[in-house]
Parts: sequence; structure tokens; C-alpha cells
Amino acid sequence: MLPSNRGRELGARPLLLLDTNILTARARKRPPVGLREWLAEASETVDFCICFPVMVEMKRGLLLSSDAAQSRRIRDMIEEVLQADFLYIGTEGSADIYAEMLSVNALKHLWHVQPHTKHRRIGHDLLIAAISISYGIPLVTSDCDYGLIDRYFKLPGVFDPLAGMGGRSLFGRLYEMVAHETRDPAFDPIRDIMKDVAIRSLPLGPGDEFFGPVTERRLHSVQSASKQFDVHPKRLYKLLVNSGTVDPRGPKNTFERILVDAAAMEQFASDAKATIDVKETKDRLGLTRLWFEELVSGGELVPYGGAGDDSEVSKRVDRRFQISQADELLGKLRSAITTEAIDNMADISSVRRQANCTLREIFDLLLGGHLERVATVAPESTFVDIRLDPEEVKSKTRLEDHHGCFTLREIEKLLPAASRIVKALIVDGHLTSKKVRNPVKRALQTVVEPKALSQFTSTYVSIGNIATALGTRTWSLQNRFEAAGVWPAFEAAGTSFYKASDLDRL
Repeated sequence: MLPSNRGRELGARPLLLLDTNILTARARKRPPVGLREWLAEASETVDFCICFPVMVEMKRGLLLSSDAAQSRRIRDMIEEVLQADFLYIGTEGSADIYAEMLSVNALKHLWHVQPHTKHRRIGHDLLIAAISISYGIPLVTSDCDYGLIDRYFKLPGVFDPLAGMGGRSLFGRLYEMVAHETRDPAFDPIRDIMKDVAIRSLPLGPGDEFFGPVTERRLHSVQSASKQFDVHPKRLYKLLVNSGTVDPRGPKNTFERILVDAAAMEQFASDAKATIDVKETKDRLGLTRLWFEELVSGGELVPYGGAGDDSEVSKRVDRRFQISQADELLGKLRSAITTEAIDNMADISSVRRQANCTLREIFDLLLGGHLERVATVAPESTFVDIRLDPEEVKSKTRLEDHHGCFTLREIEKLLPAASRIVKALIVDGHLTSKKVRNPVKRALQTVVEPKALSQFTSTYVSIGNIATALGTRTWSLQNRFEAAGVWPAFEAAGTSFYKASDLDRL
């Protein structure tokens, strides 16, 4: 059972406001080691509170659950909360603070509902924080978002009970005994061994205490690195996932319990702090969305930490880019400038349309130094300021011709035959063809190889061409064929074709 305030004079002791994730963590089949014990011990000196949005989140979780066992645990959790007789706090007095929070753009992701995402989360963290501030009650939570909120709105206190259970989780009752119940120096060798094991197993470092000051760090957690390098833990975690350093399909741990070698994490977090998001990268380089995505797919811009191997994971990762990489790309762009802009030069989008080529072809020519006429209209040139010669780009991106093949228009003249007849011959498979790209318009077009045309004309001939060659009418010629017992090999668009070898029988 949860510790109860029943029978106590509320307000006589310090108050702590419980967040939803603490209650749900306690209700798990395998709750975090020591959490239930911590709640029981804390209840001896403080009174716990819950607030309106926490009750809403728990009851909504019950309504959305489709798993019978999970629903039963949530229902039992709600019943325990009600029976514990916690001090229940409403939203009175929190409206002004909450309204201010909703106006801070940096906190938008904590309340803005994104209708196209799969998750069905409703952000109540801001409202819970507003209640904590308005009532002056410290918050008990393992949610790192409150650290971000605290940067803009000072919370009366944030305590994560899951972050302080290292000794207990490693050594259980022995830790409690040698840490709190006895100071007998006979246990010092045991304490030294436990300290060494803890430093090798927990994210402890300078500034922490474990049987005395900790002077070295061997492991960093996502949470400890985020604090040291001032990188939001969610962003740091996503970057670690994207790089393959952390497997998101592993056990679901809190940021405090996701551990990485200290040296590797420090280098990674330090580099991550020096990254910029997609919008900042586009603005820095002067890129449209299409140009940006083309440079990413072409490898000129590589998301920090990699692109991720799992498609479902990659969708969740915020792409960030190193400033040094963006500036290196700018340097390469500016080094390609060769002349001053004149009237017949145009921006990249216009040149792409006029030359009827792809962005990739333009970027390869531009960044590869293969263009003789590159100009800019701004001193601090970015991609949007670049001007190119459409004719030069067109000449360098023109595709090879279709290797001596005949177009359908040329076939019409060579047979000769009407367009509908030529198309029917190809569709019905009598005249072999293939698809190639038009060297100018770049659309796929149907062509016929000379060998295929020669084979067809030496084998078949249309009744119209025979009549023209003999200077007679097609109906008269058809009667002569029938009298000689010669019949069409096939018809195409209503026109009879005969085998050339049958003409000798007339």
C-alpha cells in the first residue's frame, strides 16, 4: 500500500507533490529498486500531495489501456491513491503562471498536440509545474522536462528519487547498514570495495559522495552528461540512439540509468552541444527545404551521430548538424565563385528549370568546381545568393543521345505509317522498342533500334504501302490477295499487314 496521510494534521510537516511517473513506476510489476521503500521512509517525515492533472493522467491511462493486466494495475494504483488520503491540490491560483508558461516558445513541445504523430500524449507537465510553483510545494519526479521548465520558471524544488538509489540497488541491505546504521571503522575495507564497485557501475563523478568524496568518473548517464554539458537529456538520448551508441530496443530505463563510458560520453555530449537544428542549418546555409534534403541525401550534410539504422527509430530522431560541417560547406561554395553576376545568370531554382536538370547535377557541378561561370549577389554568400549561367549548366547536364535509335515520329516517316498505326505495332509487340530518356526534356520516350526496324520492314508490309507501290487501290488489292489465297499476317489499328514473302503469289 502507498503511505497514507490519514490521521495526520496536514501542513504540519513538509509537503511533496508526486508526479504521475513516480506513481506509475511504483505500480509496475517490477518497480525500480528501492522506490517503494523510499516512499515509505519519506512518508515518516513529509506529507505527499497529488494534483488534479496527475489524477487526469492516471484515469486517462486507464481508459486508453487495451491490456487487461495493465488496466488492472492502473485501477489498483488509482484505488491506492484514493485510499492513501493524500492532500489533493486543485488548480486554484495557478492560472496566471500556467498562462505565462504557455507563451514561452521553448516550452511549446510540452503542451502542443501534434495530430500526425502516433503517440497520444497530452502534455500536463506545465500545469503540474504551475501548481507546484503557486503552492510552493517541491515536486517528486523522474521527468527531465522539469529541468527545462525550471530554467524559465523557478520551481520550489525538484527531487528525483530514482537518481539516488545507486548504493541500495547495488548492495541492498548491506549498503543501508554500513552507510547509515554503523560508523564502525572495521567496515572501512568493505566500504572501500563498495565504493570502487559503485564508481565502476554507477554514473558517479567529482562532486558526488559515496563513502566520502568521489574524485574520478568512469561512467556517465544521459542525465549526468546533460547536466554537465547543458544539453537537454531527450536530445542527447536521441542523438545517442541515432549514432547506435544506445539501443532503443533494450530495457526501458530512465535517463539516469542509461550508461555510457565517461570519456566517450563527454566527447559526444561536448560535440552535441555544438550542433544546430534543421532550421538553423538551413538559415546558416541559405537553403530551401528541397535543397537542404538534397544535400543531406547526397552526403554533403551528415546529421550528427549518423542517420540511424532502424527506420522507426530514425523517424523519432531530431536531426542536428555540426556548425563546423556547415561552415566547411559554405567555404566550398564560396571557393566556387569565379565571376560577377550579369543579366543572363539566374538562381539555382531558375537554372534547374531552364536547364531541365536535377538539383543533384547542379550541386555536383557547383561544389565540384566544374562550372566556369559562378557568381554571387551578396558579400557573405550562401546558396540562395548564388547565380549560374543556365546555358553552361544545360550544356554540362545534357544527356547522351539515344545511340542512333529512331523516335516514333521518325518511324512514321520511314515505314511510312500514321501515328496510330505505329503505336499499335509497338503495343501489340510486332515492332520491338525500348525506353530511353530524352536528352533534352529528360522524360522517358519510346524508340526503335535500326536493327529492329530493318527486321520488321523485311518481314511485313502494310496493304497501304503495297497499293501505293503498285499504283492501285487497297480494296482492289485486297480482292487480288483473297483470290490468290493470301491472308493478312495481322492487323494494327485497322490496317492489314502481310508477310513480304507472300507478295510473290500475286
